[in-house]
Amino acid sequence: MDYQWIRNDLKTTKKEPTVSEISDVLASKIKEIWNRATIHTVTVKRIIQLIKGHHDKYIKLLWYPVSKRNESYEQKIKDFREQASQNLFDIASCKCVDFASCKCEKSSRVSALEQEFLQDQRNERNMMIGAIDRVTTRKLEHREIRKSQEEARLANYQLQFRSPQDATQSVNPESSQIDSDIEGSLSCSTPEESDLDMDIRSAGGVADTSTSAKVTSQQRRRLKNTAMASERHAVSDRAVAEIASAVLQDYGIVSAEDSSEVIDRSKIRRERHKFRDVVCAEAVSGKTTVLGIYFDGRKDKTITKEMVDGTAHRRVIVEEHVSLVQEPGSNYIGHITPESGRSESIKTALLTFLQKNNIDVDHLLAVGCDGTAVNTGKTGGVIRLLEQHVKRPLQHFVCLLHANELPLRHLFEHIDGKTTGPRSFCGPIGSMLQKCETMPIASYEPIPCDFPVVTADDLSSDQQYLLDICHAVNTGQCSVSLSHRQPGQLVMSRWVTLANRVLRFYIATEKPSENLKTIAQFVLKVYAPMWFTIKSKPSCKDGSKHLWMQMNRSRYLPDDIKTVVDPVIQRNGYFGHPENILLTMLTDERSAIRELGLRRIMRARASKTRLRGVRCFEVPTLNFDAAEYIDMINWQNCVITEPPATKSLSDEELESLVRTPETPVVQFPRFPCHTQAVERSVKAVTEASIAVMGQEARDGFIRSRINARAIMPTFETKNQYRTSN
Repeated sequence: MDYQWIRNDLKTTKKEPTVSEISDVLASKIKEIWNRATIHTVTVKRIIQLIKGHHDKYIKLLWYPVSKRNESYEQKIKDFREQASQNLFDIASCKCVDFASCKCEKSSRVSALEQEFLQDQRNERNMMIGAIDRVTTRKLEHREIRKSQEEARLANYQLQFRSPQDATQSVNPESSQIDSDIEGSLSCSTPEESDLDMDIRSAGGVADTSTSAKVTSQQRRRLKNTAMASERHAVSDRAVAEIASAVLQDYGIVSAEDSSEVIDRSKIRRERHKFRDVVCAEAVSGKTTVLGIYFDGRKDKTITKEMVDGTAHRRVIVEEHVSLVQEPGSNYIGHITPESGRSESIKTALLTFLQKNNIDVDHLLAVGCDGTAVNTGKTGGVIRLLEQHVKRPLQHFVCLLHANELPLRHLFEHIDGKTTGPRSFCGPIGSMLQKCETMPIASYEPIPCDFPVVTADDLSSDQQYLLDICHAVNTGQCSVSLSHRQPGQLVMSRWVTLANRVLRFYIATEKPSENLKTIAQFVLKVYAPMWFTIKSKPSCKDGSKHLWMQMNRSRYLPDDIKTVVDPVIQRNGYFGHPENILLTMLTDERSAIRELGLRRIMRARASKTRLRGVRCFEVPTLNFDAAEYIDMINWQNCVITEPPATKSLSDEELESLVRTPETPVVQFPRFPCHTQAVERSVKAVTEASIAVMGQEARDGFIRSRINARAIMPTFETKNQYRTSN
């Protein structure tokens, strides 16, 4: 074991360490341990020879011809393992069995204080060196205590439940042998046998509970569903154990006389670890092909371990985490921890993760993220680096919900001032938003607008509040129940709650200021309608229409406000790129638009213009006065390239898609135009970071919670309860 650890430590990306290099390090470690025991050892050169000899035996067995691997080979493997695990790697200078008649040189003799210890290590190996490894020593001591307690319990059980006739017969040697056989069978009972006995008793069988409950104090029942529920709600092991044991007590399974079914926190911890391992193993089994990868990052408070004076201490640090989601399907595939927030670090960590988890990117078509420069930079962004790695263009799907929030954010800061913290503003409107939900409803002036019909059915409580209060401001009527609802916490990363509070403050102000009117009108006429339109039609084929609608709805603004809003829309107009517009044109309900899109794609396919390397994705100049989404850009000034999402379609498939009399069905993958699924994964990673320690533990924690929620999304009534397989 130590040999392999040292081999991994010495291994570099270019060169495998030699046996001599590993043996030198391992010999020094072994000699140091024996020196602590104050036992004279052979020379380091001799230790290295012994290690190499043991390694040679291992290599011979490893490379043994397959054709000759029979029963004798299996016996050799068994003997080698027993020798490695049971026999001491003896490097003592003195090899004498009887130390009383030892004739070794004085410099090689074992001192009288260590003779008993070395004799024990060469035979039973029951003694321990506490000063070398205190943790292991405590484990071994506790194991011996438990073993002695189990032997005493079994002996007490036999005395308690044997009949008088058996007690009389126990004097004979033959009956003693029978008793020892019974004792051995009880102590070596398998988990399957214990589970069978428990299942009979739990099903109301006729098993003798007075004796079977006393056979063993170990709780061998599998608690998969209990572990799944505790993972889902992130309840501590101690709390789950106490609640579960209390339920068993209420059902009469646990009593003062029979406590064998009591569940302790160690049992819950083990079951949770087993459940995480099973879920993670199912997720990474086999090779996975992904068509789209959506990602987003956040700096989370993370539990880590720090060694201080040889002792491990828990610390909380701030660590960068990037969540990964597979599209279509919005399936969580994992999260990474890059060395920094730079695009190169994120790209390297992402590719390493995909390779480690056997995820194929040969068919990757699209990448989704938010619009930060680290992700979308035309020369050094994460998507650009991924394109250079796979050596082909990828479809850029930058979240439209993020792009919809940015104009509101810049408008609010332009009118009321910048933020002073993660939850506060410095302006008069921002300072009043903190307590707006406590203000009574005033006689406010309605704001008429053309609000879309909302068809989305997966709205959160904050989004549902936004929908209801928009209708209240639009109609001029606010219900009493709405006035008492909470608009959500004011957080700079969640502008839905800011929009909620702006409208709540507006209906509580009888004579609002012009600045408050301007912000409330923008929320009602631009921000909220676009939010619900994107939620109702989340497909990437509608992304260009959403961008054009955002520009069209903001044309009512005065020129001084347009100078604030328009540059933000331009910078985030990724769905105004020709590749994304062509996707929308191919699925337009008008046949003329579909024909136009088909001709432009065919022209791009037939073009003989060769670009050096992968084309550079850059947002073209947008026409804010366009009457149609196809007129958002000047096609004559743009280099038109085919959308990567349609490159798998042949010319005939494209023509059949376009020339159908009905509205065509999308034949390319249904990628979403927003990254809300990634946001949910980001939240899950944040919760896991402060709950468990380590990358694998976090991943298991997240997957187990996702698995539990997939089996039973909600549990309010009995008919909603779902059992796992």
